[in-house]
Amino acid sequence: MAMTLEGIKACLQAGSFQIANESALANGTGTQLRLRNGAIVNSYHTGKFNVQGKNQEAVKACLGVPASACSSSAEWSRSQTNAQQGVRCLWA
Repeated sequence: MAMTLEGIKACLQAGSFQIANESALANGTGTQLRLRNGAIVNSYHTGKFNVQGKNQEAVKACLGVPASACSSSAEWSRSQTNAQQGVRCLWA
């Protein structure tokens, strides 16, 4: 099961990250969350997401993305199908 926008928001809230702005992506494929710490999380309807902007590493860690899993230009999809909550990197 892919990570939904609501799942991303719940993880961010649990990690004490504050959402400054939420808006639909211009191309209609998902939602952009701008955080108060300068990070940007793009959540796609497919369940994929990516992190941009400032303070990316803290946000990625909060969302369960291992630092060495992929480069910063990758999109991320978090599997919630088991207790290990595996993370896979999906290249754009």
